[in-house]
Amino acid sequence: MWISPYKYVLSLGHLCSDINQSILSAVLPFLIATYHYDYTTAAMLVTVSNVFGSFVQPFIGMLSDKKNKPLYMTLGVLLASSEMAVTGFISNFFGLCIAVVISGVGVAMFHPQAAKLVNSVSSKNAKGKGMSIFSFGGLDWLYLRTYLYDFFNEFIWDERNNSILDSWYCFWNCLFFF
Repeated sequence: MWISPYKYVLSLGHLCSDINQSILSAVLPFLIATYHYDYTTAAMLVTVSNVFGSFVQPFIGMLSDKKNKPLYMTLGVLLASSEMAVTGFISNFFGLCIAVVISGVGVAMFHPQAAKLVNSVSSKNAKGKGMSIFSFGGLDWLYLRTYLYDFFNEFIWDERNNSILDSWYCFWNCLFFF
């Protein structure tokens, strides 16, 4: 039985998309230390990203149903990763909120079109398997977040220039998806 590689590529794309939300959680301690935010302020960044991304996703799904554009997936990952990289260059809270909102919208742009594509590349008798492979890529970030945090903390983080972390991450994300 031939296994379509497209499901695995979409799963890796799902990893690149969803890791943008988890990278914010990994970066929060550095934002707290650098800008002296309290925990409520730092948690607001995560809340803003998730709320706006969740609110926009159904509308993007309707747009995806009307116009089948796989470009939405690429644009979503590009927006999500580039805006997370921009957080390394922004020092005020309002600017950070705008960046994480755009990143959350980018994450939301990826999911509807990618789920449609996974459904179309899966054979009739293996649609559940195709979706589970796709979902696995999105869940990988749960265990990768800890390792990414340790890696960033040990090798990349420079308190004088926190953009090193975000620039490296954006480069890796864009390199894989393009």
